[in-house]
Amino acid sequence: MKHLITFVLLSLAMNTVYSQSKSSTGDFVIPNAGFETWYNVVVNATLNYDEIGTGPSDNWMSTLNTLASLPFSVGGPGPVTVFKSTDSYSGTYAAKGVSNIFPLGPITIFIPGMIGTAKMDMVGVRALLGQPCAGCRPSHLKGYYKFEPVNGDSCAAVILLSKWNSSAKKRDTIGYGKFVGHNAVSTYTNFDIPIQYAGTGTVDTMTLLVVSSAGFNVINFMGSVGQVGSTMYVDELSLLYPQVLNLGPDQTVFVGDTVTLDAGTFDTYSWSTGDHGKVVKIDTSGVGFGSKKIYCTVTGPDGTQSDTVMIYFRPRLGINDLQLDMHVTMMPNPVTNKQFTITANHSISGVEVISMVGEIVYSRSFTFDQKEVKVALNEIPGGVYQVRISYGDNQSVFKKIIIQ
Repeated sequence: MKHLITFVLLSLAMNTVYSQSKSSTGDFVIPNAGFETWYNVVVNATLNYDEIGTGPSDNWMSTLNTLASLPFSVGGPGPVTVFKSTDSYSGTYAAKGVSNIFPLGPITIFIPGMIGTAKMDMVGVRALLGQPCAGCRPSHLKGYYKFEPVNGDSCAAVILLSKWNSSAKKRDTIGYGKFVGHNAVSTYTNFDIPIQYAGTGTVDTMTLLVVSSAGFNVINFMGSVGQVGSTMYVDELSLLYPQVLNLGPDQTVFVGDTVTLDAGTFDTYSWSTGDHGKVVKIDTSGVGFGSKKIYCTVTGPDGTQSDTVMIYFRPRLGINDLQLDMHVTMMPNPVTNKQFTITANHSISGVEVISMVGEIVYSRSFTFDQKEVKVALNEIPGGVYQVRISYGDNQSVFKKIIIQ
């Protein structure tokens, strides 16, 4: 009997062994996070239990219900501590964890209702902690729960992100978060766990555990404490990733067009336009052709962020303007020595060089019939400029030039 008890205790000793396969998904989503999919395990004619997932090879989250499969010869069966429940926050099912005990001869082991990435490996006489989550770096773990404690017991949810240190032959903790519920909760309530990152490197594994008794010990179950019958319901787990403010690339549009900028979902917004919503519309008011520099500052769960985008407005050309534009060249472009030459098949009456903020930095008129003019920009800083080329018949075209 002593040998059999030792065997089971070894099975329950949570050696820190992790799955080492990797996920190719960047923003990882917890599979079956709403606990809608379960499969039934038949132990014998009188004992069966439900397990999370579609089968033994497809259950990213699992339970300790495998203990119920232990044969009588080694002290089994163990208790079933997680159940498929129709008392859900949303959908059809939720997971229900109920703490229990496992008597093994003279020793009684406390087994919490545990839902998450811990799997019993009865063949290897060990437990596997963690599932692959290559490159994932969520900012929060969220979910909904109810709790029915016994004698002041507490429930808990824990997330740990880690990477394998091949040099030290150990696992390094990168991020960690924990929630402990101390009070009874009779209706589904949201929990939101911020994940604190202290380590460096790329995450390869996530360990996620939700337990009906917070006194669990993942290193050695013999050290777990709690109250038999404490019950925790959990549903709709999710990972929240940092929302990054991105107004997009700089844009060039025609005069008269409107540009819509969407900052995304945050708590507060402050735009350079004076707006305070998530979306602003930018037009040519007060600009004509040229540019507008738009910036936005937002606050959210991950702090304060800012971003800037430039909107360049260019004149809209008609059919005649396009024909004129096709017969105008500016060489060289980019300009390397502050000088360039304009050649056209119409007489040029004037040239203006305009900065992207609408300032005319060069202007010259011509009274003679000239189809080629030289422009010298000795005092102008480098950048992108619009060149307005006017003709004697009150027509003009705009060309872009780069000054280096």
